[in-house]
Amino acid sequence: MNNSNLNSSAVAQGAAAEAEKTTQTKKVTMTSIDFNAIAKARKRFNMTLSQFKSNDMKLAYLRNAASSFDDGQKFFNRYMVMVKELKDELADRISVKEACESNGVDLEALATHVVFLGQTAIAQVKKHGVGEKSPIYGQLDLYKDRFLPDNAQDFIDASWMPSNHMN
Repeated sequence: MNNSNLNSSAVAQGAAAEAEKTTQTKKVTMTSIDFNAIAKARKRFNMTLSQFKSNDMKLAYLRNAASSFDDGQKFFNRYMVMVKELKDELADRISVKEACESNGVDLEALATHVVFLGQTAIAQVKKHGVGEKSPIYGQLDLYKDRFLPDNAQDFIDASWMPSNHMN
């Protein structure tokens, strides 16, 4: 092999590696750090006395946990990607769609709450839907209202509260 073939081969490998790296950075997924932040928020929310629990409190705890990130907008975006993936998966299940429709629960609102419940709950809801073995069985009415805004800026600026957008 001559030097030009070596150089072109090295350039091609470098370009392929760069393309793979770019693809990986564009893929948005939740990390264990994200789930740790969610777990921290959930733990604080669960410790709140029941008469004070609300979607506003849930959002406040999640915002507080997200504030530990350099870029809260990226955390919000990763959270919402997980919500969309869960919503799309649940939308394919007739039993879940029917249960949500009969209880007046929006699938996206439900998914935002399930992601807040953590990785184990997500896996169980994916596996069992809203049936008897699901961690949300019999509790759909708790998850019918949104607790997250539509965009990251409202999440970061704390300019959006669920109580101002009740159905």
